[in-house]
Amino acid sequence: MPAVSIALPAYNEGTRMCQTLAAIRDSVNVSYQVVVNDASTDACCDSLRADPPPFENLILVDIPKHQGVAHARNLWGA
Repeated sequence: MPAVSIALPAYNEGTRMCQTLAAIRDSVNVSYQVVVNDASTDACCDSLRADPPPFENLILVDIPKHQGVAHARNLWGA
C-alpha cells in the first residue's frame, strides 16, 4: 500500500490531463497517482494507456458512465 496517493478525477480534460500529471510528478514525491476517468468523451486519458506508460506508478480507473467528481473521488477511497 502506498504511503500517499493522489486521486485525480477526470472528465474531458483534454491536454490538461498529461500536463497536470507531469506537474504532480515533477513537484511532489508520491508513491502513486490514480486517475479516475469519469467516462470522458474527449480521449483525455487515451495516452495514459500507452505501452510503455507515460508516467510511472499510475493507475487508471475507467468508469463506464459519467457519475460526477464526488463519485470518482469516493470510488478510489472506498
